[in-house]
Amino acid sequence: ILDGVSSAQLTVMEQQTLEKFVRNGGSLLFMATDPGDTGGFAGTPLEKILPVSFYYNPPDQPLSKKTAQWGKTFSSISGRNGEDGAIPNERMRLTDAFPSKAGTASPEFVNYQLFRDRKPGAEVLAVHSKDNNPDTGKPAILMAAQQYGSGQSCVIGTDSLWHWKLSQPSQSGEAKIFWQDLLNWLVRTRRN
Repeated sequence: ILDGVSSAQLTVMEQQTLEKFVRNGGSLLFMATDPGDTGGFAGTPLEKILPVSFYYNPPDQPLSKKTAQWGKTFSSISGRNGEDGAIPNERMRLTDAFPSKAGTASPEFVNYQLFRDRKPGAEVLAVHSKDNNPDTGKPAILMAAQQYGSGQSCVIGTDSLWHWKLSQPSQSGEAKIFWQDLLNWLVRTRRN
């Protein structure tokens, strides 16, 4: 699992090692949590194994009104006595390809990474419910997966999902079920 890793943190040799790991049967979950931070991976060995292609320089994102206002809202939270109900969250729209039980809720997020497009053979697991990619006109991809050699890779392009559990009742297991379903699916070929 790589979460919030920038291209400056992985050498070409380290990326080639990850490529070999996945090709030989490993599973990789890449969480692109910082919008605009993946341009350095365009054309690299890491991009080669992931199910999406990256922009070198992403175009301006057509962020939804809620997401665009997030910065203003977030900066005012501390003065509202802990009331965080107004933090604008979006929900992923899970596709039929997502390996979940019926009725599983999708994670909430505030911001997201704009990917250029999915690669041939990749499965789109979740898209934005409102925003489209300005180049393709298709819903913005938030999560995708693909087989690579004997292994599998998955990318999640939303900001960190830490606040999803915080917005749930303490007894809710939705966040746990989502992560269990996704991780079990990613390692399904390595059950033994």
